[in-house]
Amino acid sequence: MRRKFEVNPGLSITPIESVKLPLKSRDELPAILSGLQWIFSNTELNEDIFKINLVFVFLLLFEIMIMLIMKKLKSKFLYT
Repeated sequence: MRRKFEVNPGLSITPIESVKLPLKSRDELPAILSGLQWIFSNTELNEDIFKINLVFVFLLLFEIMIMLIMKKLKSKFLYT
């Protein structure tokens, strides 16, 4: 199971809010990283997104389980 990031990291770790990103880059990655940095620094938004992410993971696992059950049932009825 995934664990949530620590909002208060240890002393030897650079906080995500303090990481400097290149602003004058033509690449799309700094803009994406900047958005993720903003989401992480906003604790209320971070918690809401983490909850949504957990729900999505559980729904995805549930769907995979149903697909496997259906596949097993289908093969059972085909070969009986």
